[in-house]
Amino acid sequence: MHTEPLDAHALAPLTTLILPPDADVPAPADTLTEPPPAAPPPPLTDTEPPAPEADDEVPADTDTAPPAPLAPAPTAMLTLPALPPDDAPLDTSTAPLAPPADAPDRSDTTPLTPDAPPSADAIDTSPLDVVAPPPDMMLTAPPLPLAPPAPAASCNNPPTPASLQPP
Repeated sequence: MHTEPLDAHALAPLTTLILPPDADVPAPADTLTEPPPAAPPPPLTDTEPPAPEADDEVPADTDTAPPAPLAPAPTAMLTLPALPPDDAPLDTSTAPLAPPADAPDRSDTTPLTPDAPPSADAIDTSPLDVVAPPPDMMLTAPPLPLAPPAPAASCNNPPTPASLQPP
């Protein structure tokens, strides 16, 4: 689908002109609405508390039994598990497995030996026949601690009292 680009000069914005109303039209008349008149208050009711004689009366005794069950109570029955047909235990005997009739095959496998070394130089790892003498003994004293550097020499004379100084 191919569309052409919009030409900004071809489209003009839509303008709406709103004018004030004409003065020839009459304005509606002012109206004043009053609230409805107040309803009359309800009549007063004067209720006295109950007479003291009414408190002395005791209600009649009521004896009510619980409702009858909808179904009769279940009957208690003791049900034991079924007994086995014979009291004696079943004999089970399992014979051990017999050893195989054939003797195992003999295996004559020689250990693998390494091939000749790929180098032409033979490596001899036999122990030394001659005892090497121990190295010479060397005595080395431990290092001495470094002495702190001496302060630079200086000579300071005590101050001269102000009364002895020449004017």
